[in-house]
Amino acid sequence: MSTSNDNVRGIARLFSGEGREEYRPFRVLLAYLGASLFLLVFGSIYTYFGHGKSSPFMSFAFLVPLVMGTLPFLLFKIAGRRSWPDRFSRSVYRWSCATLSVGSVIEGVIVIYGTDSRYSRVYLWAGIAFFAVAVSVYAANVFACVRARRR
Repeated sequence: MSTSNDNVRGIARLFSGEGREEYRPFRVLLAYLGASLFLLVFGSIYTYFGHGKSSPFMSFAFLVPLVMGTLPFLLFKIAGRRSWPDRFSRSVYRWSCATLSVGSVIEGVIVIYGTDSRYSRVYLWAGIAFFAVAVSVYAANVFACVRARRR
């Protein structure tokens, strides 16, 4: 049975940055590049069989993981080990990238199909919310580390 101290320690560990040692930026870059390639091929095939219709959401869905995935993690690789985000920030950031990618593909399917849906916009707002949480937690961790070094 867990006690409240175990829960507090678990929450503290979640935000402490534990788990940074197993982070491998090169593998992350390859994963995002693989997702970009998959979305590029998927969008091309879907547009080909779309009976002459195309959608910019489907055509450019590959840019979401390419821009959101490769650029920040290249910067983290250049900046060095101390700048790596913690596990929670990375996870929520991945959720934002995946949500925006899926939302773009779904919006592309809906446009190619020739209809409109207000529900596809939920992916955009959910992706933005995940992104905001990830950046906020990362910034809070950086601020806490800087503050701890000053003491």
